[in-house]
Amino acid sequence: MDNNPTVVPVDTVTNFTEKDLEWSIKLNDPNNNDSNNSKYIYPHLYGDELKGKRIGRRIVPISEIDKTNKFIFQTQAARAVGNTKYKLVRQDINNFGFKLKHPPIALRQMPDGSLKLNNGRTRYQILVENGFTNIIADIYTMSDDEASLFGLKANAENDPAGDLQIEDVYNECLIAVENKWIEPELDQILARVNEACGSGKFAASKRQEVATRVYNNFSSTQKVLYWNSLASINNWMIANNYIETENIMYMVVSHSIDRKAVIMAAERYVEFGKQIRVVCHTGILNANDVEGCYNDRVEKFRQLFNSHVSDITNTYVEPKGKDCKVKRTDNIVLYGSLPAISTLHGEMNKIVKFKTSKTVEEFDEE
Repeated sequence: MDNNPTVVPVDTVTNFTEKDLEWSIKLNDPNNNDSNNSKYIYPHLYGDELKGKRIGRRIVPISEIDKTNKFIFQTQAARAVGNTKYKLVRQDINNFGFKLKHPPIALRQMPDGSLKLNNGRTRYQILVENGFTNIIADIYTMSDDEASLFGLKANAENDPAGDLQIEDVYNECLIAVENKWIEPELDQILARVNEACGSGKFAASKRQEVATRVYNNFSSTQKVLYWNSLASINNWMIANNYIETENIMYMVVSHSIDRKAVIMAAERYVEFGKQIRVVCHTGILNANDVEGCYNDRVEKFRQLFNSHVSDITNTYVEPKGKDCKVKRTDNIVLYGSLPAISTLHGEMNKIVKFKTSKTVEEFDEE
């Protein structure tokens, strides 16, 4: 590794020096804003809204950092799903050193004077793994509410610790409502989401979606299931005894792939020779009217699926004779949709069936 004073080799040293601190301050401390413009490059760390919150920057022994989680927001709220880039960050630091050009780890000074990690947990863990006895840190004082958002906002700006994940935002907003930092009203939740995401992370539709999920989570009148992973779908199917039999196979697909679902079902029938029961799921209901959103998605899927089948049949099949008609088989059945809303679907332990043929009912009785 080149002898670069702005890079600390983690394979040969185990502590930061006063010289390292000088370089860190020179490169990105906002008090040197005339030369490094850090106030504008890192507004989420040094912007005007944090004026008076940052005490300063110094070297802090690892032994002085309180790693207990006495406050809900001091758990990995900013990393609810973990840092997906952890291995890459660790490899980069181990191979190329700890770069002082990036803002340092952020610590929160509590009212009793103790210090807690507030941002940069990934880099902190990597330094500890390499036997470091101290870190360079920016020290902040802030409220519980402000501390909860701080790490999310930093991650949203693609800082060296990795990118913000949408589930991190969801979990932080749940914490905000539970701690009464905001009311469980959609406008307040959306404002919180927008603040956490900053200016460059996630489109407006994704932000609205996660805000609505949080809002629905605190609804006293209904429970909403969000089908946003294959695991959740498979677990529900097994738990409610919708499993493959000698004659039947269930195929659960998203409401958004109506055309593709027609081909997928045909391919499965050809491969397995069983009746394929097509079941749609509505994904994450991202409208204020979740019942209306659910019904619209299901009905649109049903209509388009049948329309695609008719288009294919009319194109490739030509009936012969005056009275000859083409009859659709029961090899593939548009069966129903996964439940999602308690006010519509009760205990939500049964597929919401479409109108089915006699053949389907006969299979059910077997």
